[in-house]
Amino acid sequence: MKTPEDLCSLSQPDLRTVVADSIPFAVVSVGRTPRPIVCWWRRVQAVVNRHVKFLPRFPRQWAEMPSWASLADPPAPPASVP
Repeated sequence: MKTPEDLCSLSQPDLRTVVADSIPFAVVSVGRTPRPIVCWWRRVQAVVNRHVKFLPRFPRQWAEMPSWASLADPPAPPASVP
C-alpha cells in the first residue's frame, strides 16, 4: 500500500515546466486527510534529473502539514497557577 509520502514525485511534464521556468522550487501537496504531505525540489535537482520518468521526493524535503481541523481549533489557554 502506498502512503502519501510515496506519492510525492514530479512527473515528466512537471520536470519540463520547472526546467523551462526560473522558479527556484517546485512544490507538490499530496493527500488530504488526516494530514497533507508537502514535498519540494530545488530547481537544480529538477535540471540534473530532467530525463527521469518520475523524480521521487528527496530525504528531508517533505513535511507533514497539520490538519485543517487542528488549525481551526483555538489553542487551549495556559494553565493558571494559584
